Amino acid sequence: MRHAFLSVDPDHIAIDEQYWREAILQKQYYRSEIGFDRYRWALRYGQTARNHHGGKAALNDVLTELAEGWGKFGGPSGMTWEEARDAVVDSWHHTDMLIAEAIASQAGFESPPTFAEHGSRVPRNLDEPNS
Repeated sequence: MRHAFLSVDPDHIAIDEQYWREAILQKQYYRSEIGFDRYRWALRYGQTARNHHGGKAALNDVLTELAEGWGKFGGPSGMTWEEARDAVVDSWHHTDMLIAEAIASQAGFESPPTFAEHGSRVPRNLDEPNS
């Protein structure tokens, strides 16, 4: 199945570069020989995929699709799917967090509500403290 997000030009997708330039150095998957400029493709891909699917898909349900689409989207980066996968997943989850923060902000919360499963926008019990 082919999705429109797979054909998006990654040069026209903004990521939070300041955040990622610092955060990616702390990730176990980061390899300095690959470098940030190549990881940027994976980060854009994860963010684009999350935005495309919205709350309609769980990450585990679309990983195969993302792996299949990586050749086209990430090909110019020179990274294999195996090298890019963890950054794509990380970006998907980071995009979820940004969405949750935006929802919380619009609703007047100081922090996003907690969620039953990382990567899901299903609220937990309202009596549970935010973590």
